[in-house]
Amino acid sequence: MYNTPFFLFVDGEKVDYQMLLKNKNIIIKKFIINISVLLITCLFICLLFIPFEIFLRFKYKYNERIMLTSPPIIICSEDGRKIARGIKGEGTITVGNNPHTFYFETDTKGRRITPQPNTDNKGINCLFFGCSFTFGTGVNNNQTLPYYFGQLHPEIEVYNYGIPGGSPQEIYLQSTQSEIFADISPKHTVVIYSFISDHLRRLKGTLNLIFRAPKWVGCLPKLEFVNDRIINKGKFEETHPYLFSFANILSKSLLVKQMINYTQLDYPSPFTNENYDFLYILLNETKNQLSTYFPNLDFVIFIYPEHCSTPNTCPNLNYFMNLLNEKKNLWVISCEEKEIQEKYSHLKSLEEHIILDGHPSPECYELFAEWINKELKSKKIIP
Repeated sequence: MYNTPFFLFVDGEKVDYQMLLKNKNIIIKKFIINISVLLITCLFICLLFIPFEIFLRFKYKYNERIMLTSPPIIICSEDGRKIARGIKGEGTITVGNNPHTFYFETDTKGRRITPQPNTDNKGINCLFFGCSFTFGTGVNNNQTLPYYFGQLHPEIEVYNYGIPGGSPQEIYLQSTQSEIFADISPKHTVVIYSFISDHLRRLKGTLNLIFRAPKWVGCLPKLEFVNDRIINKGKFEETHPYLFSFANILSKSLLVKQMINYTQLDYPSPFTNENYDFLYILLNETKNQLSTYFPNLDFVIFIYPEHCSTPNTCPNLNYFMNLLNEKKNLWVISCEEKEIQEKYSHLKSLEEHIILDGHPSPECYELFAEWINKELKSKKIIP
């Protein structure tokens, strides 16, 4: 008995039905084989991954950095990250078995308390903006950069607006909150913004930063410059929800973190001309906004000295410096002061320039205050 061929007509062409079924079975078999290979490969990778993860956790368990503050300094609200107001507490930074304790206090405007000499007729305001390097994470109220600057100038009223983990976009948003400046008289005002290279990553919410600390970065605001206006698009975790969900899972792996740190994998690249341009726009708009409260205002950018002694810590910095020199509406303090640069190098050689977790030490802040003081005088910004 012979099988009778069965044909179908598709688009006017005759197709062998049995051959069609045979091809379909081949495709299904290939699909099953491919899926099986994929699953076996994933299992193999997991078998390799798990031992390395266990090894790294054992190796680095004594070097893990943990910082806790009581009460919390930062509040993640619907409007982004804010300093808790009117609090007094202590923080502990622990690396391995080495705890480091510091004490802090904020006023009702969300500024860190800065003890300073009681002198009548203070003729100048000095407002410090920045991140933890300005706030003074890891040091006491009388060991911060604003504190040491205030000790050099009893005639200047000093305010610390630093935000731990802060970003340029948060500094701009601070400048739009007139209420936090309402108690400061509108006399000659100097603004000091301390710049570190990580601000460029925080400006864009880059992949490297997200994998390091997704919860913190997720609360940073995403700003864009559209039609000559700065637009707040919301928090990074809201504008990139899938990326942050994915990063939040992977960031729990020490192996992934080490790979990211070792390869310096990052996207988008934080040190592009475009990103420096946006940083300049934000800082200039911050100056313009603050000038509505303080008409006689000088805005000064203090470049963190480590970026001068070790240029690869902030690639393409020369582009930003040239941009500032070209525009001439923002002052800049860079690394031209050789004597103080030598003092900084000496602190580094003694390993006294940082505390346990890598933040600047009190000795370093005191040197920075001396540095800023000398530059402000040379530029005739202060007497």
